[in-house]
Amino acid sequence: MDTPEQRAVALQGATESIVLLRNQNNLLPLDPSKIQSIAVIGPNAAVARTGGGGSSLVRPKNAVAPLDGIKERAGAGVTVNYALGVGMEGENPPDDTAEARAKSLKEATEAAAHADVAVVIVGRSNKIETEGFDLKTMNLPAGQDALIQAVEKANPRTIVVLNTGNPATITKGLVNAGALLDMFYGGEEGGHALAAILFGDANPSGRLPFTYPKRFEDSPAYGHYPGQNLKVDYAEGIYVGYRFYDTKNVEPAFPFGYGLSYTKFEYGDPHVAEAAVIGGAQPATRATSVTLTVKNTGDRAGAEVVQLYVRPLHPKIDRPVHELKGFHRIQLNPGETRMVHFSLDREALAYWSPEKKGWVTDPGPYEIQVGSSSRDIRGRAPLTIRPAH
Repeated sequence: MDTPEQRAVALQGATESIVLLRNQNNLLPLDPSKIQSIAVIGPNAAVARTGGGGSSLVRPKNAVAPLDGIKERAGAGVTVNYALGVGMEGENPPDDTAEARAKSLKEATEAAAHADVAVVIVGRSNKIETEGFDLKTMNLPAGQDALIQAVEKANPRTIVVLNTGNPATITKGLVNAGALLDMFYGGEEGGHALAAILFGDANPSGRLPFTYPKRFEDSPAYGHYPGQNLKVDYAEGIYVGYRFYDTKNVEPAFPFGYGLSYTKFEYGDPHVAEAAVIGGAQPATRATSVTLTVKNTGDRAGAEVVQLYVRPLHPKIDRPVHELKGFHRIQLNPGETRMVHFSLDREALAYWSPEKKGWVTDPGPYEIQVGSSSRDIRGRAPLTIRPAH
């Protein structure tokens, strides 16, 4: 099956999933009327890497590579030059000598130096990220970080795009990028989706579904993975993902729920309705609501992902500092304000009690937090849970 309607759905999904991680000096979006040339570089530029290996491997009838999407969108008035820069690890290019690699890198830096802007697309392939075995390192495949740094030296207006399903070690090249995006695996329309974000036809609205650590050593799994004799001790317990980083005050590269936009959003103070969630072992008879306003204060339409976290102030057992209990994705025009509603029931405030061997909601004080990521809390409000009678 391959219909225009299906392609439209694929394009929407790919576009809305791209996360803008960094945008120094508003390098993005690109304005075709102000640039004459673009250098598109990297092992994931001219190949449509639509997904990982194993059961996620899909071979669509037509897949758009980033290079093709950028060329199509840039139009006849912008020259788009391509350079490989470095081959993909595991794909064994026919001429993989030191001399050939040096020549390929030189071609990439020369293309970048003579372009108004450079776009470096790096990542992994379905031979590296697949079922059946795990990654041995968080680092990008061999040679890719050196390529990024060489291109950035040749052209400070460098945009780096990560085309991968997992985080990568935040190296000097990624830190110094003028703009950094994560397009994950965009499927068949990934190239068109990336071009739409680069040129501002779409406003980035994707948010990280995981915490992006600076390095593997910062992960709660470090010291336990890969274990010995095919056995791993899952010692992190409940402290998985943002629950670990936020509770233990480990600074991530990018927090859970993070993502930039080409516009700005202003949050109003959250309002919590009268406490109606009843604690104890019995289910709640009513729920309590949280409302707040969000305004688009910029000059572009865009989508914000409003996140609600709950923090128990006096927990009876060891618990994360806060936990995500809801989110809403809202589309706002410039200057538009919208009311956002959340509902919290007993389950949203419960935890598993090892002692009682069941879910428990403790009475007492809680803090409701609303924000744009787990580390960007824009508003707080108190909530008191009354005990069961």
